[in-house]
Amino acid sequence: MDIAEKNVRAVVQHYLEGMVYGDAERLELAFHPQAQIAGHWEGTYEIIARDPFITTCVDAKDQAAGTAIVAAIVSVDITADVAVVKLTDTCFGCDFTDYLSLVNHNEQWQIISKVYYVHSS
Repeated sequence: MDIAEKNVRAVVQHYLEGMVYGDAERLELAFHPQAQIAGHWEGTYEIIARDPFITTCVDAKDQAAGTAIVAAIVSVDITADVAVVKLTDTCFGCDFTDYLSLVNHNEQWQIISKVYYVHSS
């Protein structure tokens, strides 16, 4: 695994820990300030900005910090300064498939967009 992939995976870890543990600082590290999140949540198609997403995660804090996170990176595809990560995770009582698009700017990888699918229970 090269340094770019290690750095991308570190951002994904910040994302997962921030979302599951309700940690705003980790989510702010992971997401670009202009990032967008899109998918169908409880039957409604939503597109939301980073900060409202972070507030939702903090308010809905799924687990205590340090609790095992149920997630797996399915694929990482990197071309120069852009990357796409597919992962599965369980959070807020739901199973998700997430697609994260990242950009490396000024030597920092950040998520610029997240699209997700909520699997039926």
